[in-house]
Order: sequence, then structure tokens, then C-alpha cells
Amino acid sequence: MQSTDVLYAAIDFTKSGPGKLVLGAHGTYDGTTDITAGTLEITDPSATANSISVKVQNGARFKVSASDAKLANVNVQPGGFLFLGAGQDTGAGATVPTAPIAGTLEVFAMIGANYSGVQMADLSTISLLIASGNYSSSLTLNGACTIDAGVNFSIGGAIGGAGGFTKTGGMNLTLGGANTYSGPTTINAGKLLCGGDNRLSANSAVTVNAGGTLDANGCSTSLDLWPDPVQSF
Repeated sequence: MQSTDVLYAAIDFTKSGPGKLVLGAHGTYDGTTDITAGTLEITDPSATANSISVKVQNGARFKVSASDAKLANVNVQPGGFLFLGAGQDTGAGATVPTAPIAGTLEVFAMIGANYSGVQMADLSTISLLIASGNYSSSLTLNGACTIDAGVNFSIGGAIGGAGGFTKTGGMNLTLGGANTYSGPTTINAGKLLCGGDNRLSANSAVTVNAGGTLDANGCSTSLDLWPDPVQSF
């Protein structure tokens, strides 16, 4: 179902049921938005901008198909999904969620350098879905996160925070930023490439498990590797 009508007034809006609802117009309602099941998709960047909060609950998905969407009010709960299907740039009016993402951030668009401020909560996941894509902005890991590379992908922005990440997925993940995160780095599948100084944080202990590969060619950072990894220099 698709709605191009404008939602007005102080209403609370709940999306339930397994199907998809598409909001295609600017929304002015200022109540809460609760996605309990299925998919709520926006094709207008301000469709839910005035809502007090947009809560994405376990098993539900908020699909952003509008460029430069206003997402400051989005709160992704454990088990919820935030799908970025269009380019986002804060210089063009986009806003990032102020609350750490506790579910899964699905990236199916090129994310430029002007989208800094996204935080990932403990036990959250970043799922990389667009082949040869690049997330060029900074990321903050607040706990143990999973980065699932189902396609070859690059994170060009700096990764910081007290957390670390486990790389899953059989494809390549290339780190391109001056990373400072302090939690562990674990490679369970595919290849992690970090060909440059500080691409693999000097503050992070690195574990390469069976099925994973570390390519540290060109990296002069001292690496703490466990156990006996598959690696290339």
C-alpha cells in the first residue's frame, strides 16, 4: 500500500502486519511512529520528520528510499532493521539517528563523507548489501558489533568508540579510515583488507579464525594476532 497524502495532527501511528506501507509525502503529524511488523518505507525525506520518535521494533524494517532523509528521531530496537536505500548527506539536509542503532543497519547506497555521527550499540549489525559500495563517513562502535560483508565493500570513514567488530560474510571488507576503536577485531569469514597506517586500529586485538583472512599489506601498525591466522603482508 502506498500513501501520497500528508499525515497531519498530533496522532500516534502504528505500522503493524507483515506487509509494506509506503509514505510518499511530507508528514506534519507530531505523534509517535511505531513499526511493530512488516516494512514502513519512506520515499519523501521528511515523511516522518516531525514524529516524536520512529521506533523500529524486533522483526520490523524501516526502509529509507529517499535521499537526504531526516532520521534523527529513529530508534532501532534489537532485532529491528534500518535500510538505507538512497544516498545520505547531512550537508544536503539529512540527519542521522541520535540514538545508537541496536538492531541492524542495512547499507544499500553510497554513503558520502557528510553523514558522520551514526552510533552502533552493543550486539548490533552492519549489513553491507551494495557491491563495490563505500561508507565514507565516520562510525562509532559502542560495543561488540558484527559487520556482514555479503558483497565487496569499503568503509572509508574513521571507526571509533570503545567497541570492536566481528567480520562475517564471504566477501572483502576494506578499511580506509584512520581508525581508533578500542575493542577487538575478529575475522570469521571473507577477507579484511587494511592496506595503510592506522586502518586496523592500534588499540584493537585481532583474531583471525578459520575461514577468515587478514590482508595487512602496507600497514605498519603493530598487530596483535590470535591464533595462527591466514594473513598476507
